[in-house]
Amino acid sequence: MFTQSLRRTGAAIAVCLLSTAPAYALSDVCRWLGQGKNAAAQAAGAEIAEVRQTYSNGVYIGQKYDGNRCGRGAYYFDSGTILVGVWDVGKMRQGMKIFPSGAVTVAEFDENGEVVDNADKTFLIYSSGAYYKGGYRDGKRNGDGTFVGSKGQVYSGPFRDGKYNGEGKYCSFEREYYFKGRYVDGKRDGEGIIRYLDGTLIEGVWRSGKLFFGVGEYKGKQSIFYAGDGVTEVRSIQKWCEARDMYGDRCAAEYSRRASLETVGTYTFPKSFQPCYDRRDAIAKEHDDLMFAVRQIKENRP
Repeated sequence: MFTQSLRRTGAAIAVCLLSTAPAYALSDVCRWLGQGKNAAAQAAGAEIAEVRQTYSNGVYIGQKYDGNRCGRGAYYFDSGTILVGVWDVGKMRQGMKIFPSGAVTVAEFDENGEVVDNADKTFLIYSSGAYYKGGYRDGKRNGDGTFVGSKGQVYSGPFRDGKYNGEGKYCSFEREYYFKGRYVDGKRDGEGIIRYLDGTLIEGVWRSGKLFFGVGEYKGKQSIFYAGDGVTEVRSIQKWCEARDMYGDRCAAEYSRRASLETVGTYTFPKSFQPCYDRRDAIAKEHDDLMFAVRQIKENRP
């Protein structure tokens, strides 16, 4: 039976995972009614065939109608690439692409095999072990999404042309800090807040990924921070501004005001990585299920 064969390859597992995403609407030529018959040919009693067919570049196991791959199926290419999902007139339109490098793409695809623009349900697994779920357009991460790096770092927020762009949240488990603020082209740029697990807290302004200046707590007391010079006591803000000719009196007035705020050091800001765990865990289960399916599919290659 076709269903048993499909399960034996592990493809059924992957197709079930796709049930959480919007279902691809098959054309009239390939519409699958779940009863083994094609919509256009139902009156004639024609059934969609359940086949295992060998081609010059690989093997297809799945549903076909009128010579076309229609419905659910898996194509194992001799090159090592595997396509598993929903097919329409010979093309996979929603499903999983497994590449020899170990990378995996789960998405809706156009007739040329490219990920459909604004496919907000796109899930990417990279050969490095990193993974991403979110918006995808023009061949890059675009729109809101969550990225989990190979070392466990987590970014959640908007992307543009594959890079962090906009108000986002980032955790580095390796360096033990949590950042919330603005990114431009993948770098912190603009206002933000960072907390280290040792208790250091900084509210400040970043430029091209580096802290420009900020106010916060260091070793239990209010301090001013700025790039390259370590930590200076709050009383030296005026001298710091004058020495660097940065914003002049406005700099000193603004940061003296911030330093005097009672809220410094008492922000409602995470003191642990729990928010990062929550965002990571929101997609980690889906990632683990997909990787399990990938292993099953590869192990049962015909």
